[in-house]
Amino acid sequence: MRIKGFTYEVNKHLESCTLNNTTVIIDGHNIFYSMYRTSGLPYALGPESDRFATYIRKRFEILKKVNVNCFILIKGGHENEDMLDIHRKNRKLRGKDFQLTHCHENINPLFAKDIFLQTLKEMDFKIIVCCRNDIVQECVALARQLSCPIISFNIQYCFHSISYIPLEPGSTFILDENNNLKCQKFTREKFLKDYKITAEKMILFILLTDTDIFDENTFNNFLFNIRFKKFQMRFLLKWLQTHNEDRALQVILNYLSDTDKSKFVKEREILRMKLLGKIEPKNNSVVNFINENEFQIEDKDPLWFEKGVYLHHISLDYIDLYYYKIVKDSHLIQNFNADISCLICIDVIKYAYDLLTNFKGDNITIWFDNSTQTQNVDVLSIAKPEYIADCCVFEKGWDNVKDLFLFQHFFIETFKSFNFDALERAPADSRMLLIALVFFTRKKVEDVEPEIYSIILSYVNIRVIGNAPKIVEKPSLDPITDKDSVLTEDCEIAAAVMREYFEVSGEELRVIFDPKAFHTLLQFQRCLKELNKLNTLCGASYDATVYSRTYNGTFVYKILCDIKESDNAERFITNILNPAATVLAFVEGMMRVYNRMLYEF
Repeated sequence: MRIKGFTYEVNKHLESCTLNNTTVIIDGHNIFYSMYRTSGLPYALGPESDRFATYIRKRFEILKKVNVNCFILIKGGHENEDMLDIHRKNRKLRGKDFQLTHCHENINPLFAKDIFLQTLKEMDFKIIVCCRNDIVQECVALARQLSCPIISFNIQYCFHSISYIPLEPGSTFILDENNNLKCQKFTREKFLKDYKITAEKMILFILLTDTDIFDENTFNNFLFNIRFKKFQMRFLLKWLQTHNEDRALQVILNYLSDTDKSKFVKEREILRMKLLGKIEPKNNSVVNFINENEFQIEDKDPLWFEKGVYLHHISLDYIDLYYYKIVKDSHLIQNFNADISCLICIDVIKYAYDLLTNFKGDNITIWFDNSTQTQNVDVLSIAKPEYIADCCVFEKGWDNVKDLFLFQHFFIETFKSFNFDALERAPADSRMLLIALVFFTRKKVEDVEPEIYSIILSYVNIRVIGNAPKIVEKPSLDPITDKDSVLTEDCEIAAAVMREYFEVSGEELRVIFDPKAFHTLLQFQRCLKELNKLNTLCGASYDATVYSRTYNGTFVYKILCDIKESDNAERFITNILNPAATVLAFVEGMMRVYNRMLYEF
């Protein structure tokens, strides 16, 4: 919905309110998309995952302080193929248009949504995915059921009979003197009362002003006749106030072509149903899944897929993959003269699709986000694992899926052997990272040792150096070094040495940015993300990568530049970390595990 100038009207009709010890619905889909931009963090070199997670915590921790019970709803997939097609056609050019000197509002780094969801889960917020349902309708339905307000920044909520609390991008809540959350709410009832119009006239108002329904020039003759001034909504609202519903409708229709008349009548009925009618929730509606007990997956459950999504076994990205056989290529900055970034791990995506569809053998399609192009991808399926199922290996749920070793099966079939045993020597939270690094290395033709060192150093800096007192698990280090001690003083030394790699100025970025170098790192990020999704789908044999404790894009890229310039990755790392012996030993231990997995079959 796009109504020019309506936000001003919303602000005029807000009422002060407070929140404490109550429940709210948060439109997480709406809130998320502006968060990385409003954080002010660089994105050109990849996500600054650790800092983005800190920003998210600061934004949401105030809700915990006032004991607000939040249901955070996230959009997952599209309702039907028509909506999917509209979504594709309306997408803006993003990565291909990227210029370092321009401000790009629509570019989110690859891990951004994962970091958003992981951070909120760590804060014990309840995340619910709207699986192929309209997220606005779902938020409204749940708000009505729980009799609570909705927090978002979407004017669609203004026209539903709920309390809507607008939260502008970048703004934060504050507490009053009694430690209540200070807010302002908008209600449809107050808006209609203030302008003395009915809900039916409100629908006419939407049809006349929403440029997502009609082109803004459609009603020029009508608006000229009533002397309407653009962007001054109150004149149109006052005109509606002075005409009864039937008369207002007739006057509007008189100025429309036959085609537009038919569309107007049709859209009016749709809006009446959405905004005024009572819509029974679908079987897969979130209102049916707010209780954990209702998430049980029965034997051959017809809703096994939707419940798998709600239980977070099935990634959001798999929804359109499963229903429409679509893979969305990265909309991020990448080298568009090279292979699109997802091709390096397309076999991972195809295997996930095969598992979800019981290996029915369909091809999948890649969307290019830089145009309306698509590419059908014929990827050979690997041999089907040994299991018995009528429609899908997950039809009985995920309780025993891990025991089928579906995740390991992919690697054995792809590479003929894979040294999973070596992972026992690495910290649990680094194992998926190491698996992805080995997968990435085997897929690349060129030498990627500098990239491997850079990425492992990112993990060590964020997870070990940044949390020295909290680290318990250590990898197998040099035999002469205590395996369980990375000294705090060494962490402080290493942190001082590495600090410069976490910062980048605009001028420096223009000097060091190379699309080819970044593209290789983006390919790794795709591998890490897709393998984590597959691991979760297959029962989570390994702890999922927590991106905010693993990957800082600025650090990885900047230190990669210096490693490549040195022409010897191992010597460069040894020299730079030599004053912090136990940190260096930790890095060497991680590299030892990586090399054992890579070379010992």
